[in-house]
Amino acid sequence: SPATGSRGAFGSAREFGDPPSTPAAAAPEADSSPSTQAEPARGEEFDFVLCVGDDRSDEDMYQLLKAWHARRAAERAEAVAEGREADAAPAPALYLVHIGTGATHAEFCLESVIELRKVLRGMASISLKDQHLHR
Repeated sequence: SPATGSRGAFGSAREFGDPPSTPAAAAPEADSSPSTQAEPARGEEFDFVLCVGDDRSDEDMYQLLKAWHARRAAERAEAVAEGREADAAPAPALYLVHIGTGATHAEFCLESVIELRKVLRGMASISLKDQHLHR
């Protein structure tokens, strides 16, 4: 299998392709200053976020995205509880991928960039098939 399920000091990584974790398992506290917030423009919705990194400097990015995802999920849950479901889109699926070995905050690990290319080719193939079906 191209993906590994390594376990590091920060937690365990899942096989790439397993469903994403639930938002309740979410994120550590992140700095809330504007320069570190990972927030898309309002009204810009998408199905998933794929974040790939290969070294220690990417760990902050993983943590920020987990915190952002938890906030989005909490906003959605609050809106649904208050009967405002139409006001809050579901949080997109979050895929955090680390290339290489070692401890990581990412939920998935791939052995190499070559394995990442295989995953991206597969995603592109599925996307192209989907486009042809919806014409």
